[in-house]
Amino acid sequence: MGRLEVAISRLTVAPSLPIVHRRRLDRLTPQASLRDAQELVQLRVIKPIAPVDAHKLVCDEGYKLLDVRPVWEWEKAYVGGSLHIPLFVEDDDSGYLTLLKRSIQMGYGGVWMGQRLTTRNPQFLEQVQSSLPEKDQKVLVACGEGLRSLLALDELHEEGYTNLAWLEGGFSRCRGNNFPDVQGSSQLQFANIGGAAGILVKFVLFVQSITNGVTAATAAKDNTR
Repeated sequence: MGRLEVAISRLTVAPSLPIVHRRRLDRLTPQASLRDAQELVQLRVIKPIAPVDAHKLVCDEGYKLLDVRPVWEWEKAYVGGSLHIPLFVEDDDSGYLTLLKRSIQMGYGGVWMGQRLTTRNPQFLEQVQSSLPEKDQKVLVACGEGLRSLLALDELHEEGYTNLAWLEGGFSRCRGNNFPDVQGSSQLQFANIGGAAGILVKFVLFVQSITNGVTAATAAKDNTR
């Protein structure tokens, strides 16, 4: 099939979609998006930002922190003042194929990590454009471990956003007060962990807090002698 026939066939697949979406349907796979975004990071078209430098970037350089995690991760812990637009949403389809995918996903760590079956948020770009209409807006994109934010950055770059930055490694690499205004019931670096693993993390943190308290009390007692 020649190039003209391929182009015509592509247009007839989804003639009602905007041009940008027809183009992305032709090229967009998660693997291709990750590869493209990683190349853009290497070329410094997208700035890689370590968690320790992220708060300064937001406060001093006017970057808007865009959190693309699913809502159940965001609710556990999020940065005050950030913009939350999920790249993935829960797949609540009840068809046989979805049920099969869900059973496979649960077998591959779903119960242990509390993972949910997700699907791409079809309104992601529309929601970003509604909240950030200026394409030269400085945007720092973040997720739990850095992969979903790379996918989001590839979409935003294709859409014409020109001042993009990536939180390297995601919130899971945050430590201490990298982001001082964190809200929610969990620590930011553990918000993407659920299920049995989440219970284990809570237990470890509880034991750690008791140990730190005993150590501090012992040190204070020694100093009074």
